[in-house]
Amino acid sequence: MYTFLSNRFTFAILALFLICLIAYGGSLKNNFLIDDMPLVVNNQIIQNPHCFYLAFKLPFMSSYYRPITTLSFTCDYLVWKYNAFGYHLTNILLHTAVSALFFALIYLLFSSFELSLISSCLFAVHPLNSVNVNYISDRGNLLVSIFMLASLLSFFHAYKNKKNRYYFLGFLLSVIALFCRENAIIFPLYLVCLFAAAFEKNRLKIIAFCTSFSLLISGLYYFLRTKLLNLPVPIPPLPKLSFLTAHFEQMRAFLSMILTYTRLLFVPANIAFYRPVKPLPANLSLLLFFSFIALAVYLYHIRGRVKKSVLFALGFFLSGILPLYILLRFRLQLKFTMQDSWIYFSSIGLFMLLGELLLYLKNRADKKLYRVFLILLFTFFITTTWQYNPLWHDTVTYCNFWLKILPKNYIAYRSLAQHYAMKRDFDRAAGYYLKALKLNRVQRGEEMIFTKKASEIFTELGIVFHKQGKFDQALPYLFQALKINPYSSFAHLNLANTYYRLGKFDLAEQHYRKVTELNPYHLKARQKLAVLYVKTGKEALALKETEVALSLSPHCFDRVLKSQD
Repeated sequence: MYTFLSNRFTFAILALFLICLIAYGGSLKNNFLIDDMPLVVNNQIIQNPHCFYLAFKLPFMSSYYRPITTLSFTCDYLVWKYNAFGYHLTNILLHTAVSALFFALIYLLFSSFELSLISSCLFAVHPLNSVNVNYISDRGNLLVSIFMLASLLSFFHAYKNKKNRYYFLGFLLSVIALFCRENAIIFPLYLVCLFAAAFEKNRLKIIAFCTSFSLLISGLYYFLRTKLLNLPVPIPPLPKLSFLTAHFEQMRAFLSMILTYTRLLFVPANIAFYRPVKPLPANLSLLLFFSFIALAVYLYHIRGRVKKSVLFALGFFLSGILPLYILLRFRLQLKFTMQDSWIYFSSIGLFMLLGELLLYLKNRADKKLYRVFLILLFTFFITTTWQYNPLWHDTVTYCNFWLKILPKNYIAYRSLAQHYAMKRDFDRAAGYYLKALKLNRVQRGEEMIFTKKASEIFTELGIVFHKQGKFDQALPYLFQALKINPYSSFAHLNLANTYYRLGKFDLAEQHYRKVTELNPYHLKARQKLAVLYVKTGKEALALKETEVALSLSPHCFDRVLKSQD
């Protein structure tokens, strides 16, 4: 089974690395942007290897749990420090690894070198995946794909060769995948696709065991996330409409999203981080819905005559896209939205179907004409991907492009505000923050209210005035931030900083204390409290706060002290 590793697999690896480098080499010139700033540039955890364990204790971007992704940034920082070149290089190498594992899985499952090579090469260079490679902060998508594919390969090896130790490896890799990105919670669906493609009647018990245990792992992860780590699950509420009306509207948007992904596969225009989803007309939605049902019934009826690879590809794609139904309202401020990178892993199924289509054309077209068409197709995809790379050069370039696709885009306005605040262009920053706030309202009954995300924006607007020494003007924005979210450690910390600068030490202490209640590992708050106690002559309390911080992380505390304003 594995004799191909020394020849065909080596050729495939080299080919995939070469075309990935050609397609994404331009991204090596890009800088940090948007979420790269808090996740990499200003992330104290990754800047000291002795702090690595904090990645397993603290959330990722406040509401996620991705410790392995954070550790990958730590490894990059050890080598590259603040040189974005290295982080982009890592993303390219990881994307190449995903493409290679994709090739290996399809080759082993279906023994078709052409299908596995064409499909994996399409996956490697297609512009649809350009967000995942260009955006450093989307590293989690690359890592989770590597570990899920490696897990599927382990399960396949164990299943075909009856080597039970590889089942254990498969489960272990699936757990690591969960620590990379939360979409690995649907790994059992992909595992079912694998077993369906390699099905043997006399192995039903092991299939049932592996599937059940994989579901148990996902259930335990859900418990860990929601109960022990107290991190919210991003399932947005339905609007206050009748149950059927709300779901019918969401179904229309979901079908529109599927058509958009299909369109982007063949016409990859305006690939973006997020984009609006306009629900399809009701009549068209019903027609498509029942057409899909009829197609599913027909495929089931003729399943014995359909290639296993086609059924596997359809199942793989559906396994990833059906759960996205609940994420369409993920950002309530933008109503229905989709993220092009959401289907990075499940697009393996799409590219397999495209590969099958190309092989079908090969068998029915002139060979020379087919080769010319294939060269032109890959040239088109590579050049299109190459053209997208410069758009990710910096925050201003990308956000201006993004606003053309999604004009009512608070994320872009907030990112521009953060960029100009760092440049100390405070007037422009405040203007963009106000634009972001206008877009952070949602309908609640008869009134418009601010979303929870607006709390962060109000806090950052308060920081803009704080940095200008306008402390009294900063206070109303910080008060509003806490009115929206009283449990925001970010808002409490910055309100405490402002009170400190105003000489209101009792109030500053109160809010620093609140931060440590909300997050006992908040080293900056501990350090600020220690400084405040020294200033107010409370040396014993200052010593106590210093000892607490040192007990949390003796190595990190020095780093934190050096990083303070």
